[in-house]
Amino acid sequence: MAVSWLLLALLVVIVLLVAFKSQDLMFLLVLVKKYMFFIVFLVIVLFLVFSFTHISNTQGLDVSSSKGVANAVKVYIFWIGDVVGNVARSTGYFIKQDWVPAPVNGTG
Repeated sequence: MAVSWLLLALLVVIVLLVAFKSQDLMFLLVLVKKYMFFIVFLVIVLFLVFSFTHISNTQGLDVSSSKGVANAVKVYIFWIGDVVGNVARSTGYFIKQDWVPAPVNGTG
């Protein structure tokens, strides 16, 4: 688990170094625009890998047999469903909030 966090931290440091040491920020933005699909795909794959590793480690799942893999996939799918449900609930909560500031009732 510590190795995966170290790799993630190393990746973040490399991305930040490239971003801040870039001679031409517009060139960096053009590269990001050009490879946006691959960047999003990589982020999704990294999320899936790290989250599956975390779930399998915390739940003590056995992935050495086909029955264990089926059980791990089932637990992971339920976990993903819970994450989506939590995001939906949080989004609904934020939407229902009154974001307009209250009028100030002063006498001048």
